[in-house]
Amino acid sequence: MARKSFKNGPAAMFIGTEPAQQTDDTGNTDVTQNTDNTHTARRGYRERKSYRYNLLLKPSIVAGIRKIAYIRQASINDLINHVLEDFAGQPESLADIERYDGFFDGKEQ
Repeated sequence: MARKSFKNGPAAMFIGTEPAQQTDDTGNTDVTQNTDNTHTARRGYRERKSYRYNLLLKPSIVAGIRKIAYIRQASINDLINHVLEDFAGQPESLADIERYDGFFDGKEQ
C-alpha cells in the first residue's frame, strides 16, 4: 500500500504561517497579543487583557464564582477582572501602589 502524502493538502497553506510564540518587548512569552477582549481601566484608557496567571482556588469558591457568573451572564474571567479592579481601586490598595512606586520610581518589577 502506498503511503499517503499530506504535503499538498488544503491544510498545508495554514501550517507554519504563525510564529510559535509571540513575545512582548520584555521577552515575556505569556502575553496574548491577538485578543479583542478590552476593558476600560479606572484611569480612563483602554487596555488589553494580556497576562495569564494560574491560580489554585478552593472548590467552594469556584462553585460560587460559576454561579455568580451564570446569573450575571458574564464569563468567570470578566468577573474576576472586575473584582480585582475594584480591589486595586480601594484607598488602601492605591496607597500601597503609591508606596511601591516610591520605592521603584514607578517601574514594575
